[in-house]
Amino acid sequence: MKKWGVILIIGIAVVIFVQVIVLAVLLYSDEPIFASSSSVVVVDINDVIMDSKPVLDRLELYTDRDDVKAIVLRMETPGGSVAASQELSSAVRRLRKKNVTVVTSVGNLGASGGYYIASQCDAIVVNPGSLVGSIGVVMEHFEISELTEKLGIKMEAIASGDMKTAGSISRPMRPDERKMLEELIADAFGQFRGAVLEGRSSAIAAAAGLSTDDTVAIGMALDAVADGRILTGQQAVRAGLADELGDLTDAIRVAGELAGIKDPNIIHDKPEEPWEQLSDIFGMAKIFSGRSPLSIIPPSGLWYIYR
Repeated sequence: MKKWGVILIIGIAVVIFVQVIVLAVLLYSDEPIFASSSSVVVVDINDVIMDSKPVLDRLELYTDRDDVKAIVLRMETPGGSVAASQELSSAVRRLRKKNVTVVTSVGNLGASGGYYIASQCDAIVVNPGSLVGSIGVVMEHFEISELTEKLGIKMEAIASGDMKTAGSISRPMRPDERKMLEELIADAFGQFRGAVLEGRSSAIAAAAGLSTDDTVAIGMALDAVADGRILTGQQAVRAGLADELGDLTDAIRVAGELAGIKDPNIIHDKPEEPWEQLSDIFGMAKIFSGRSPLSIIPPSGLWYIYR
């Protein structure tokens, strides 16, 4: 009995030692423990996109990996700031130039800045009830001069030019200021529209029964749904803004097919949940879980966002 007790203690010690080693690898390494020669990586884009760096850092890990043939961007986002959305769309284009297939999978919401990114992918897979589109730009402004007057508060600004205080909350907006801001919005919208045309022109043409050479008609077909409106996934497929109805599993399948992979190894990128990965391996209870709520959006700036 004493002998079996010693064996049991040694066995438990070995299991604990292995778990500690695996946990250390998960905590301090972004490389998967087991990788095949052909992998599809799922990277999440969640919440409001205010800073592109966290997602860019995750994508960078897989850019030059020989085993990674495709990446699926799993979206749950209403969009975000113009520049951050553009930086992520540029990252997608760089991946595709390196022969990495990129597919977007929209869960509940993949709108505005999220759609800007998706439009540069090889394919977009949406659920029938996903919310997609919202192609447009918004800059919100509020003015409190009447309130401050009632409170006896006076706000003044010393500026270097007439347009430096455009959009100030302390006074009504002048016509020339409004015109300048409207031109700003129009320019940012033109960038959005141009990106969608670049990425989705053939799909829009096919959906509308147009020749791919008829750029004017394709532009008109896009304009019919590029007025800021939101579409269901089913409507988006009919309009050529998405390619296929399906869930995340379907998106992984599409990514594998486009990348020429028959039986891909699937890597779910989880940068902040190493304990959950350990749970997947050893069946341990999940220690940390949950996602952050949507970020609070400041009123200033240009936004590709669905409200």
